[in-house]
Amino acid sequence: GLDFDMVILPQLENPKGSHIRPLHYSKDRDVFVLPGKTIRSLDANLQAAHKYTEDEESFENLCKFYVALTRAKSAIHIILPKVNIGTVKNSAGKRNFAYLLRDVFNADKAEVCEGATCSDLNNPNWLGGGKKEKEEPKAPQPEAEADAQEAKPEEPQAAENFSHGPQALPPLQKDEFSFDFINRATANLTGLAAHSIFENLNAKTTLQEAAAKAKILYADCPENFAAAMELVEHSLENPQIKEVFACADFAAELPYAIWENGEAHAGRIDRVNFFDGRKRAEIVDFKTDAATPAQLLERHSEQLRRYARALSKMSGIPPENIALKILSTHNRRLMEVRA
Repeated sequence: GLDFDMVILPQLENPKGSHIRPLHYSKDRDVFVLPGKTIRSLDANLQAAHKYTEDEESFENLCKFYVALTRAKSAIHIILPKVNIGTVKNSAGKRNFAYLLRDVFNADKAEVCEGATCSDLNNPNWLGGGKKEKEEPKAPQPEAEADAQEAKPEEPQAAENFSHGPQALPPLQKDEFSFDFINRATANLTGLAAHSIFENLNAKTTLQEAAAKAKILYADCPENFAAAMELVEHSLENPQIKEVFACADFAAELPYAIWENGEAHAGRIDRVNFFDGRKRAEIVDFKTDAATPAQLLERHSEQLRRYARALSKMSGIPPENIALKILSTHNRRLMEVRA
């Protein structure tokens, strides 16, 4: 603990800290997607599985919440919505960190500042810039004792606004800094934005509508989103790529989990298109890597084969009826992976 001078914790009002994962891992190592509440109510085993998954998720999030609360050395700022806990009657409204904190700290009776609740639990002088407490007058001392104290060397004093955490590193010179990290981070952000556009694109949605939905997530980085939009537009000039998003029966960002050779693998499949009444399927993985087709196939083929095995277990479609394809925005090509 105590890794940072100050910690800010916003958005704690979600039930249990996050949403329950739809995947259930049973003690027999079976993995399946939990159905909705209506279907679960018809089967006691499904109800028990949901309760088990819910408890595991709640415990995991509580552990993470404890870690977040114990990172600050001097100040922690918790941002909560303005809700009167006395008006929360149902149990679902009480199963979140915001309610827990309000109840423990009696936050509804605390000072309110500009729409947020302010609790007086922090040290206001942690940065050294707050008001200093008045010093008590010192009692007169004998001359010999006073002379001895004056002779002591002065201890170094911290700067007025110095943070008491690790000292800041000296600024880097221009020739010491590598821009590779920034370039990679920018490329990753552009790739994520392209994924979001593809995710919202389908037979009933135009490119402009898909982009409008995805743009909300990237409002703070318009340049990255514009670059991603350009990648998507150029990719869709290829008729084979455009045809991928014309399929009406599909799944986007499909979660999966599979147990193989003593290891668990889980993730999401970018897109699955279904054909012939779901007797055949096509897995399409979006890649924005600046790499050649041969490099992409070498890097990602095994990943797509794992997707196929997971999809086969979830859907019952034989692996030989599942086509595997990589959509490369860099090459503007749709490449087939051998099963």
